[in-house]
Amino acid sequence: MKQVKLYLIRHGVTAWNREGKYLGHTDEPILEESYPVIDQLQPIVDAFGNASITSSDLLRCRQTAERLFRPEDIHFDSRLREMQFGTWEGKTKNDLSGDPAFETWLNDYHLSLIPEGEGAEAFSSRVLGWWKDYTSRADFESEPHIVVAHGGVIRVLMIHLTGGKLGDFWDWKVPHGTAFQLDLEQTPSGWQAQGWSRLP
Repeated sequence: MKQVKLYLIRHGVTAWNREGKYLGHTDEPILEESYPVIDQLQPIVDAFGNASITSSDLLRCRQTAERLFRPEDIHFDSRLREMQFGTWEGKTKNDLSGDPAFETWLNDYHLSLIPEGEGAEAFSSRVLGWWKDYTSRADFESEPHIVVAHGGVIRVLMIHLTGGKLGDFWDWKVPHGTAFQLDLEQTPSGWQAQGWSRLP
């Protein structure tokens, strides 16, 4: 059966990430300290050959992608943006402690709704809507695929591709500047991972 390789790369770390602030659509750059971490992926991505490269259009992903690939080879899509954090944007766990909606988000993610932001279901629908469109491409089976995105986006895709549940969201650990490699096969229910590993 035909297999397709997919690589999911999380962007480098930003100042808000370092400060523990929730960062959704605010357009922060990555910090120079993240360059060596990203650069560890260079030998791996150099071996990909003629890959299709897609990235979130937010600056932290653009900078990460452009450090690894030629800018003219990268396609950008706003549907790969991080969750919209609404009134939580720029706040920390301590700031939000005691907020019932925040406690639901941490403990029952699949039921969560963010004030003036995206709920779990809406966020997942946005990301998986992109995935459905992307995998319907005529050339999807002909090349490896690289996606540079955010922690939340990668979690949603990993849950979907491994047959997990939305409530498993926090079980997936996605450090900045790391990648997941997945071996996908077409099944009656769509593309599914037959195996995966974290790189480097």
